[in-house]
Amino acid sequence: MKTIVIRNIKRTDAALVKRLGALGVATVHEAYGRFGLMKPYLRPVWAGGEAAGTAVTVLVHPGDNWMIHVAVEQCKPGDILVAGCSADNTDGMFGDLLATSLMARGVTGLVIDAGVRDAKSLREMGFSGVVEGDFRQGHGQGDARGRQRSRRLRRRQP
Repeated sequence: MKTIVIRNIKRTDAALVKRLGALGVATVHEAYGRFGLMKPYLRPVWAGGEAAGTAVTVLVHPGDNWMIHVAVEQCKPGDILVAGCSADNTDGMFGDLLATSLMARGVTGLVIDAGVRDAKSLREMGFSGVVEGDFRQGHGQGDARGRQRSRRLRRRQP
């Protein structure tokens, strides 16, 4: 698969986003012809959290959140990061460090078809997210690519 990054994202008018956000997900989904709703197992990271914005989408693979980091760089104020996973995943692909980066860019929330870690910190920060679950297991540090990177770094050290 070829990795592609779209840098000039056409964003929806902020006033329209605000109006749609006030209506709620179910109403907007039905008015849009019952199209585009994500999986029913996705839940808010914390009760009462909500967000509306223009979607910046990214496809990630289990155990590898690199493309989330790339997508963060494309985000602007008022966006929501929407991450789909290419296969089932039990890793915490997102946590308070990425949330801090997104909040600094004015991003209003996250929707991810994977888990997050640091749910308590996310709630304390006021960062909204809709996720598959609260998975405390980190991502990618033990995968083959992570081991290869570690070996290369060790070889370079004096």
